[in-house]
Amino acid sequence: MNDVGYRLNFPDPDPPLTAPRVEPVDGDEIRIRRTLARHPELRATWYSNDRYVLSPERSRLTPYDRELVILRMGWNSQAVYEWAKHVGSVGRARDHGLEPERIALGAGAGWDPFEAAHVRAADEIYRDGMVSQETWDTLAERYDTREMMSVVMTVANYRLVSMSLNALGVQPQETDELFPDVDWR
Repeated sequence: MNDVGYRLNFPDPDPPLTAPRVEPVDGDEIRIRRTLARHPELRATWYSNDRYVLSPERSRLTPYDRELVILRMGWNSQAVYEWAKHVGSVGRARDHGLEPERIALGAGAGWDPFEAAHVRAADEIYRDGMVSQETWDTLAERYDTREMMSVVMTVANYRLVSMSLNALGVQPQETDELFPDVDWR
């Protein structure tokens, strides 16, 4: 049974941008930072949520759990830059024991029930804007209220990040690892 009384129907997405809409400034920082440098006031506030989300001491999520939901949202949103950075230099997914291809395959890719609930949380927030009671209950078997809120806020934050990266056309670097060869949807 579905506890969401509505569904949103979306048209098929446009193909991803292959060139930036906003050119990053020159420099050595990652491209999102160089892109945001075009709007200093925005850049000054952009990372406030990340300072919470990416800190295990603040969010209390393990790097494994955090990167699992971030990458699943990046996959769902087809945010190749987000994916590339969290598989690679920013999130270092493999260093935390994650297999990016499994994340792309979804909740049925051999995860244990707790891991699968993380994947479903990202899927449900992406699709419905909320988490089903079943997924919530599974996560709540191990998480306290603060950690539950951190899962929701991490997924929601990276939905915003993914949409922004896609809309601005922030492009991965030539050396970045792109999406695995797995059908999307």
